[in-house]
Amino acid sequence: MTEIKICDLYDTIASMSPIEIYINDKRVWSDDVDLTNVSIGDEAKAIHENISQYNAIFARQDLVEEIIFKITDYHHSVVYIKTEGNKE
Repeated sequence: MTEIKICDLYDTIASMSPIEIYINDKRVWSDDVDLTNVSIGDEAKAIHENISQYNAIFARQDLVEEIIFKITDYHHSVVYIKTEGNKE
């Protein structure tokens, strides 16, 4: 049984410059913030929300069964995490 939790993996994941993070095959974060139809005053809010979603991942206590990094471009990656019992 694993003892590694998602919250324990911040440094490892951040070092891989993720552009997307999936947990149990569900995309939970992407660095692609669409600001196309966002008013100027709401741009910062949208970016802040994206950062909050990223940080919320690393508050999770799910036990990690598997983590895979797929290198996508230069030094960026897509992160796939499977948790024990595949709980969200």
